[in-house]
Amino acid sequence: MLDHGPPGPPSREGFEYWVAPHWAAMAGLACRLASPAEAEDIVQEAVLLAWRKRERFDSSKGTARTWLLALTADQARRFRRRARRVSRTFEVPDTATHPPETGDLDLRAATMRLSYRQRLAVAAYYYLDLPIREVAAVMACSEGTVKSTLADARSRLRQLLQEETDHA
Repeated sequence: MLDHGPPGPPSREGFEYWVAPHWAAMAGLACRLASPAEAEDIVQEAVLLAWRKRERFDSSKGTARTWLLALTADQARRFRRRARRVSRTFEVPDTATHPPETGDLDLRAATMRLSYRQRLAVAAYYYLDLPIREVAAVMACSEGTVKSTLADARSRLRQLLQEETDHA
């Protein structure tokens, strides 16, 4: 079983050690929700937010891991919104939601074409191997919603990958 850190909020002195076991999962989630160039910034922003809000962590509501992953998902969502505002202002294409037509659609490219919520569910469940209960905590929704979102994502991925096969 994974060590989810000590219960309760971390002390000032122990914060680095409290976050360290979850850094790789946070980075993995950020990479699945945004471009690799943005992922590092997303994780850093999530850790900064965790530092600022560390006194609000409540172990009775979930583990340190799910709390930190939820902060990471929230930061990825904020980065995405900011990028959309900038792309509208400067008319830069949004490659995260509309990848270039290369005729070489792989699973990552197909996953990036899912809605943000579907990408979050897929990343947390399939790539981070979180149980449904923890995915629900990260997504701030019910377990049933996670299951439905995953089913919709799988269906959409099948469709996207089939379209690529048909065009090949």
